[in-house]
Amino acid sequence: MSATIAHEVNNPLEAILNLGFLLSEHPTLDDEARNYTRLLIDEVMRVSEITKQTLSYYRDTSHEERVDLGEALDGVLRLHRPLIRQRAVEVTTEYWGSASFGRER
Repeated sequence: MSATIAHEVNNPLEAILNLGFLLSEHPTLDDEARNYTRLLIDEVMRVSEITKQTLSYYRDTSHEERVDLGEALDGVLRLHRPLIRQRAVEVTTEYWGSASFGRER
């Protein structure tokens, strides 16, 4: 069921993302409106990422697979980035034994 819902949500998201991009390129937009379109596109991409994560829960789990925990944690931080920024929290990540080193703000 999660796969069906994710696919159904992804279809209109793609249309919204494309329309947002076209709108952001419109020559009559002022700077404030252009900033709003960038926010729109960022939020649609965030929702799209959530649906992709939902799809990953559906995938076959009958075999063992290696997981990069740093990558998984980075995904969680991306998912919660708006709340982290809203609360002015600074998150610093440092993963030993992983190729992922970064700083989230």
